[in-house]
Formats: sequence, C-alpha cells, structure tokens
Amino acid sequence: MTNADTIEDYKALMASRGVPPAASWPPLWRLCWTLGLELPPPLFMGPVSLFLLTGTTFGLLFSVGAWVLGNRGARSMSLSEAGWVALTTGAAFGLAMTWYYRRQARQQQLGEWSTFSTARLGN
Repeated sequence: MTNADTIEDYKALMASRGVPPAASWPPLWRLCWTLGLELPPPLFMGPVSLFLLTGTTFGLLFSVGAWVLGNRGARSMSLSEAGWVALTTGAAFGLAMTWYYRRQARQQQLGEWSTFSTARLGN
C-alpha cells in the first residue's frame, strides 16, 4: 500500500469518527503531501516533530508578515526584532499545536503510523 493510499484511508477514518478535516489533515500537511513528502499526519507525529514543524513554519511566516507590515509608516522593524518575533510566536504556536494534536491522538486512541494500514485492514 502506498503512502497516498494510507493517507486516503486515514482521511476516511477520521471523517467517520467526526474529526474535522482542519484537525486531521490541516493545510500544511496537505501542501507537504501534494509536494510528495511522505510526512505522517499530525495525529501520528511525535511531540518534538510536531513542535518543530508547526512552530518553525508559523514563526517564519508570521515574522515575515510582521516585518513587512512593521516597516510601513513611522516605525521600522529590524531583522533582529523580526527574529525575536519568529522565535516567540513560533514557540507559542508550536506548543499549542503540539498539545492540541497529541490530545486529539489520545482521544482517537491512535497507534503508530507505520502500523496504521495493517491495523486499518483488521477493523
């Protein structure tokens, strides 16, 4: 079974359990899967991986936006300030998303991604 087939099984299972698509396969993961990256869904990732992926992505995007908007008008934002914005917002967002996804995974009683397709066939 290919990774794409396993992801489709995962999407169907989460939909049948009433988990909203934004929680079970959010936009960042859809982008990664479209680009061909074999990334497990967020509910199957470990806390460190989740923290790094979500925190880094959000921190970078938010700081670029803050830097662009912060350099308009009377005040300008230095690159070091944008770096601090990236660090603090990324860490906060990464912690929040890690907590949310790990809580969802516990509620759904999910196991390991590597055994998902074979366990799914048994259900």
